[in-house]
Amino acid sequence: DLEIFHDGSNSKIANATGHIVITTNSLDINNAADNETLAKFDHDGAVQLYNNGVPMFETESRGAFVKKGNGSDTTFTVGSTDASGVRICLDGDSNGDAYGNDYAFLQHDSSGDFIISADNPAGNSNLIFKSGNSSERARITSNGHILLGTSTDYADVNSDDVQIYGTGDTGISITSGTSHFGSIYFGDATSGDARNAGIIRYNHSVDAMEFWTNQGEKVRINSSGQMGLGTQTPQAN
Repeated sequence: DLEIFHDGSNSKIANATGHIVITTNSLDINNAADNETLAKFDHDGAVQLYNNGVPMFETESRGAFVKKGNGSDTTFTVGSTDASGVRICLDGDSNGDAYGNDYAFLQHDSSGDFIISADNPAGNSNLIFKSGNSSERARITSNGHILLGTSTDYADVNSDDVQIYGTGDTGISITSGTSHFGSIYFGDATSGDARNAGIIRYNHSVDAMEFWTNQGEKVRINSSGQMGLGTQTPQAN
């Protein structure tokens, strides 16, 4: 059942039944000159795969990692040969099989979009972003609310879609070009003029603050601090 032979081009081990079992506490696979390691297998230790003498893939007690020893960037690529999309699954809170809808994943889909997905068996997972000593900075809750500076979804139901929390001065900055607008738009439709029913915007070209209702400017404060109601050219009394 077991054959070891040379076919004229390559040396081969052929086995037609069962498994080929190698019993040893450590196994090294080297190149033909016996001066470079290709792979190492250690009992109760690491499995290492080498490239040009450098261990590129290694297992250890926490799992597995990919590294590169020559100082350049380390690349781990998951690719699709037929443009059908790729996915990296993370299943840390169920049975670890990444099956069904109870796991998180990173995906580059067939449309070219990059997807970050968080899920769990209860369907109430959050997407959390951390930085600076692994401190939480932002969170997208399971109901789609965006939280900045807090992990608590605390706001009133009419103002809870985006929440910014701080213990000192807190604000939002909008920076525009010197001849452009900085704007906040209010609408009740996704097309047409109803997208722009209300506007608060700063007109940098004339240094004026504008307030719009019903799709038209109603109040303006000009660069001199003069306020106009229903006019874009307020005058001093």
